[in-house]
Amino acid sequence: MIKYIKILGFFVILFAIMAPSCNEEGSSTREEVLLDEMKKDIYSEFEANTLSETSLSVFETKAKQQLSDMADYLQVLKDSTLDLSFRVKARAMIERSFISKDVNILFSYPVSSTDKIKTINEFLESVLANDWRFSNLTFDSISVNKPLSRISDNTYKGSLKFQQKFWCSTLSEKKIYSFEKVAIFYLLKEEKIFGADTLNIWNIRLGEIRNN
Repeated sequence: MIKYIKILGFFVILFAIMAPSCNEEGSSTREEVLLDEMKKDIYSEFEANTLSETSLSVFETKAKQQLSDMADYLQVLKDSTLDLSFRVKARAMIERSFISKDVNILFSYPVSSTDKIKTINEFLESVLANDWRFSNLTFDSISVNKPLSRISDNTYKGSLKFQQKFWCSTLSEKKIYSFEKVAIFYLLKEEKIFGADTLNIWNIRLGEIRNN
């Protein structure tokens, strides 16, 4: 939480410097000094080459939240009563949370005779085309299956386990289904623009989703 407060403070100071001001001469200089100190603090927080166990735990929590958010976005994506622009935006938010559009996922669906592996891009396209009939979708009981461990200088890898749950209606019944899944996730450095600066900061991305 402290990290995000610092980022918010960074943007507040940046806005104050860029906005017209009637303050006495010299106030701009003081704000520039504060901005420089804030930037240095952000560099140390987000560009560290080695992350502590506490930092890794924070990112694991973020990965769990990201997976939970994906279920919410899927609910929007499959809702054909909504304006198409909202559904397309939900799709973009889901795609952005994955390391690649070509990541394989296995989304279980009881009406189908067999589960089919699709890329996240193919799966989202089929949901947008109303090929999936489900409601009240949730990803429950999300926990860390394998903690983040370093696999390269700029990448950590871990996995989550969770229950894919949803209501499904057929001609004869409406019942809840639950399937145990594993989701791979990555912590990697990505370029982010902050004002005139470009930082290489750590960020969470989801990977392959499969049966446990």
